[in-house]
Amino acid sequence: MTDKRLEELFLLYQKPCIVFLTTKYGCDVDIADNHFMEALLILRRQSLKGKFEDINPKGFLMKTMQRTYLRSVNKNKLKTGFDQDVLEWIMTEALLEGNGATTLVDPLITAEEKANYTRKKKAYETAFRQLAERCQDLLDAYYVQGLKLVNIWQELGYPSNDAIKQMKRTCLKRLKKSLENYYRN
Repeated sequence: MTDKRLEELFLLYQKPCIVFLTTKYGCDVDIADNHFMEALLILRRQSLKGKFEDINPKGFLMKTMQRTYLRSVNKNKLKTGFDQDVLEWIMTEALLEGNGATTLVDPLITAEEKANYTRKKKAYETAFRQLAERCQDLLDAYYVQGLKLVNIWQELGYPSNDAIKQMKRTCLKRLKKSLENYYRN
């Protein structure tokens, strides 16, 4: 594939591919653009290998964007099985409530979504309170305060950055187990 053909594909399919990903998955335009560029590079590599003979470029780009986006979303999900965004939202809201601030309210949220969110929040808060204080401090520093692990390990007195990473994984596993117990009862 020539650079000129690649540029043509870029100009022709960038907008519809980005609209596709943002519409279907509600992701940010910048994220969709990054996945479009990645898909374009994959398309180019495939064509250099001679594997781009009878492929619809728009379909290939959209499918590749979808695959790379979903792969990145799955990587961002916590390995322990719950959604990091939900955890961050709940913990941030708990922090705001603790400071006497109003809670995070999305005016577009339905009553059913709010009830579901309230149930999840109660479950997370109950499970969080069952963790050891050290785990609570670590998760609070990382998710609520937004500190990087590099800074947390020194502040909380862990022996190394690797130790804090392992402890974070352990704390999240404990949180997951606590959540499972909460839902079982």
